[in-house]
Amino acid sequence: MRYVKSQKGNVFLLAILVLVIGSVISLTLIGMSINGTARNEHREDLTQAKKNAESGIEHLTASMQKKLKENLPAPGINTSSSLANFKKDFIDNLELHRCPPENKIHIEKPEKNYIHNEDGNTHYSTCINYDENEINQLLNQNHFYVPITIQSIGYADGEEKTITAKAKFGATYKNYPSFLDFAVATHPGTNGNGDSDKRSENLILNGGIQIKGNVFTNGNIVLSNRGYVPVPERDYKDNPWKLSTYPEISGVLYNNSDKSLFKMNQFEVGNSCKRPEAATNILAILSGALGTVLDSVINVLGYILLGTFDAPSKYLTYYDLEYYNYDNQLSNCFTKLPISDISSYLLKKDNLKLQKTGLELEPVQIAGANSFIEHGKQNIKSIVENNGTTFTNAISFYAKGKKEGNYKIENASILINNSTYKGTYYIRTPEKLDFPAVYTSSTSYLTDLLNNLVSSLNLGNLLKELGIKDLLSLLTGSNKQNKGLEGQFYIEHAANQDKLLTELLKKLELLSSGKPDEKRLLDFLINNRGLIPQGKAFNLDPGLMDNSNFTLNGVYFMKGDVKIYDTNITGDAILFVDGSVEILRSKLNHKNNHKLLIFATGDIIYKFDSQTDRDMINDNKPVEVNAYLYSNRTVEFHGTLKNIHVKGGIAGNQVILTGIRGEVNKKLIGLPYLWDLKNTTNENASPRLIVEHDPDLWKTFKELTNQYSSMPDYYEFFLEPLKITSRK
Repeated sequence: MRYVKSQKGNVFLLAILVLVIGSVISLTLIGMSINGTARNEHREDLTQAKKNAESGIEHLTASMQKKLKENLPAPGINTSSSLANFKKDFIDNLELHRCPPENKIHIEKPEKNYIHNEDGNTHYSTCINYDENEINQLLNQNHFYVPITIQSIGYADGEEKTITAKAKFGATYKNYPSFLDFAVATHPGTNGNGDSDKRSENLILNGGIQIKGNVFTNGNIVLSNRGYVPVPERDYKDNPWKLSTYPEISGVLYNNSDKSLFKMNQFEVGNSCKRPEAATNILAILSGALGTVLDSVINVLGYILLGTFDAPSKYLTYYDLEYYNYDNQLSNCFTKLPISDISSYLLKKDNLKLQKTGLELEPVQIAGANSFIEHGKQNIKSIVENNGTTFTNAISFYAKGKKEGNYKIENASILINNSTYKGTYYIRTPEKLDFPAVYTSSTSYLTDLLNNLVSSLNLGNLLKELGIKDLLSLLTGSNKQNKGLEGQFYIEHAANQDKLLTELLKKLELLSSGKPDEKRLLDFLINNRGLIPQGKAFNLDPGLMDNSNFTLNGVYFMKGDVKIYDTNITGDAILFVDGSVEILRSKLNHKNNHKLLIFATGDIIYKFDSQTDRDMINDNKPVEVNAYLYSNRTVEFHGTLKNIHVKGGIAGNQVILTGIRGEVNKKLIGLPYLWDLKNTTNENASPRLIVEHDPDLWKTFKELTNQYSSMPDYYEFFLEPLKITSRK
């Protein structure tokens, strides 16, 4: 019995021991589970705190960027703003978010400098730090993309996480038009005629041209391996589109990837390759009203360069390319491709880099309200009225013994003799006279002027026929003297050509109801695309007795067309032209490596005017054009019969460049002339049109605008993304 009782007691003790051990293990596991849950909750809180800190950075950067955008001055001329005002706004933006000196966050009473979430709870507090001396030094140098340090603390159920990030904040600034940074560029324009086709930003590149420098366009690109000859053989049996190479671009092509590349396939007009409606309608209006002789206007380039002649209407011309609506094209003239495919066609494609751009370069405000010309007019007028001499109701102004000074010349003109006129000039011609506001002596315009003044005697033609040089020499002086203009000039040809032309067309019953086609016709004629010229605000034409050398130094504001014929210009100047610019058989030379900068609201065309132009007999030596040419409409250059080297740059609402390779010689076998083209398809032959960018153009712009105090300041700011460079 004792043995049995002893066994029962051991079982009981063993059961108690197992129970105790199980309880200990259970409690341990429960504790471990509770601790794990706590640790997980802690980690979740830290993760949430970090997310909140990141949210604070996003909130801060968005707030600072929004404020900066509100403070950016409008691009162009802005007399109501200044760099000093912008610098103050920029610093105020930084100070608004600057961490307090104690660098401590008070959750109960948040500092106003901190960015907080706006739901009533403090999930994050974010501010910035920066080196005040470094910032001031950068701003004084007009560098507005500056380094800052972002401190952001996130909170979550008592936990907090701090993120410190190095960043760059601000905007890039230019005190000159960005177009000066490109060899070739297009822009949306500022004074379109309501025709969307003329605001297309198209870049048209045909044949073996060469561009040395960066290119910018937000429009379509049209290209082919043929160059257009604007003076085809007179029997017109031959296609004026001469086979050559594809274009060559050495640099970066900044483009809009949403636009397209259009490769020209056909050059002969037909059912599958149709002419734009605008071209067809204008031709019909002109032909029906004024006779078949005006069929030539369908070949506008041929007309502008050579005058009236029967054009090869069976082929596409550059007038067709200008008005073609590429985005909605339905014909088989072109193959539509992604713009990135351009690298497959360009010559020496390895020299090209493609880069997508989200920017839209702002057009230069040349004329109209708050523009260069308007500000120039008012400032120059103020100078000459307060400290100058006024001449009114005079036919011509001669600065005898007064070659320097300030002059207001109303209802008069300047006749340039052998002197250089220096100073500040306000020149306005009377509305009833149709001769240039500023012109050179012994020219066709002087002859016309004398005929108008003494119409009964026909004095101008009489002097021209008799060759009386003594009288003209009184005006010209020595023909070995250089002459020119230096200073600030406002020049306005007051005749209202639009009004005169409108009345003429009404009498011819070409205008009646203001239909779109009629507006195109009016625009065609007014903007030097047709038979009726505009008023000339500025003309340089040396005539027979002149040495054809002129210097232009300074800043010129002109309302009316600019004509530069048969002369050599040495320029260190800016021309703002409310009108078109024609450059005919002339050379544009640099002065001290400075180029002539021309900004025009109308077309800019470098041209020649006759099939018998002597300069075309030996046309294989390049003519240098040391200039930058900007148009609110179209810029055209043709390197086919002419050999041109642009050293500067080109920009326009549309840019049309065409050329071939090799040599061109004239076959002097009867009239008209035939053209002998050699090596046009040779990739190693020299291009007959080269556009080479001058990277120092902006220096010329700034030096001249700084030199002449009445020039308004120019601003361009580009908002840069706030860029995080490091974080911890």
